[in-house]
Amino acid sequence: MASHRPVAPPIKLIQGAVHTGTELLEVLLPRICVVCGHAMRVERGRICEGCWAQLPLLPSPRCDRCGHPTHGAACTWCALLPPYVRAARSLCWERAETTAQSIVHALKYGGWSAIADEMASRMTTIDWPTDVRRERTALVPVPLASTRRRERGFNQSELLARALARHWSIPVWGNVLTRVRHTPSQTQLTPIDRLRNVSGAF
Repeated sequence: MASHRPVAPPIKLIQGAVHTGTELLEVLLPRICVVCGHAMRVERGRICEGCWAQLPLLPSPRCDRCGHPTHGAACTWCALLPPYVRAARSLCWERAETTAQSIVHALKYGGWSAIADEMASRMTTIDWPTDVRRERTALVPVPLASTRRRERGFNQSELLARALARHWSIPVWGNVLTRVRHTPSQTQLTPIDRLRNVSGAF
């Protein structure tokens, strides 16, 4: 007696239906960039390419050690670094009222933890000295105060570290640093005041 088992639909038909459904959903409920609020129809992630293109990148020439723009003169920023810091780098300026600040605020205060992966992928484009690339062993996130961690539900430094670790294939050492006292927000502080603020905090 012949069986009447249902015939499974071809995989291409299923994939086509999923693709069509996704496109229809994008039309009816388009994703919105968490920074500018514009609809995102092509880009993946939470931030549109227009916002990423507006990052205020650091100009050249830059100091080989601290990565700060030198404008052709001697670097005055390296004096702020402890002697054991061989290199420091930034992707862009994080000044007030810039796209960069909006992206950081979306991560830290907006609860958009998923954009840590997008930030990390762009941080991997930063050029590091050859010896630093060769010798880097692990990423150590800066711990948050317990009250701030409870408020946000996560530590943004740890999210970035784990995202970068996947790109660089190195571990995250999350228990190396311990915060021993609460510190006021660094947001409005000068570089010198920031150093004083966190002195002895870890």
